[in-house]
Amino acid sequence: MHMSICRKHLIIFFVLFISPFNLFAQVHSVDSLVQEYVKEHQFSGTLMVQLKGKLIYQNSFGWANRSFNIPIQSHTAFKIASITKLFTSVIVMQLYQEGKIDLEQPIHTYLPFLADEKSYKIKIHHLLNHTYGVDNIENRGIDYIQHPYTIDELVLKYYNNELKYSPGTHFEYNNGDFLILGKIVEKVCQRPYAQVLAERILTPLHLKETGILLDQRVIKHLASTYSLEPKTNELYNDIPYYIENFFTAGAMYSTVSDVLTFANALFSHKLLKPATLAKLLTASPQLDNYGYGVWVRKYTVNNKTYTVVERPGRIAGANALLSHLQEEDLTIVSLSNTNATNHEHFHNEIRKSLGIKVW
Repeated sequence: MHMSICRKHLIIFFVLFISPFNLFAQVHSVDSLVQEYVKEHQFSGTLMVQLKGKLIYQNSFGWANRSFNIPIQSHTAFKIASITKLFTSVIVMQLYQEGKIDLEQPIHTYLPFLADEKSYKIKIHHLLNHTYGVDNIENRGIDYIQHPYTIDELVLKYYNNELKYSPGTHFEYNNGDFLILGKIVEKVCQRPYAQVLAERILTPLHLKETGILLDQRVIKHLASTYSLEPKTNELYNDIPYYIENFFTAGAMYSTVSDVLTFANALFSHKLLKPATLAKLLTASPQLDNYGYGVWVRKYTVNNKTYTVVERPGRIAGANALLSHLQEEDLTIVSLSNTNATNHEHFHNEIRKSLGIKVW
């Protein structure tokens, strides 16, 4: 296991000589927990912890490439999998607040080539919160991730299935709805999604280490991904899959600092107006506490209510989590290139190390 010792010492030096003692105590508490957790749970990746606008912890562990023993560093890029969905939902909500998308309109309005009966029942709103009701092709094998389809072909493969539930009545996690959202964004903006993403989020926020993955494109400093074999407790190369098939549902890469910058812009209303962000974060307990592209869960401990916004991402060895505890203004980002660590549990242990018991 590799750790950037120089970076750790730099952080400790900064805290000792510039920050008050309580901040040093917080950093020490988080560092002690993280060091032990990394050993026990084989975390391989980069972690950032920000409390009330101050970065109190950052460190990297493990190997970006195990064949050549290349260590993970602060600017190592990772496949962020379904954190992509939050970028997509933010763009959709920007178009909503500009009056270019009506969340209550059926998808036929924006994609006229979808013209069967259900295209008039499924609304944009249903796509955003995974309640569009169409049977998930991901239950039928892995062909959809290993065969190089065009986006139009994928949209139809996801869409041309039975309506299992009446739209809006049942939550079922499904990449298909966010692929359809990506197609709608392209139709409304009359530009490729990657260009829309750059214009609306990446360029304004100076996210220079973030973008859409293309299978044949070489991404600088991108970590390879590995999956854990439970029987042997060894890490193996991920099975091959065609990342472009995940499109606006999961085909982005980023660094931990870029994801944190994106989160800060989102929660400080630089990307969405307060009312629009509130709508994105509105979640129903009856529909898995899912808002638009994120889970929004409330916990009550010792008569205090906490709201945790979570956007995980998982595709084989690509594993990531962005979590934001609203009441304490605590944001944690962990990006990893293995599936050995439960990031939700990891983030909760970090919160507890800061004296915040959410669950």
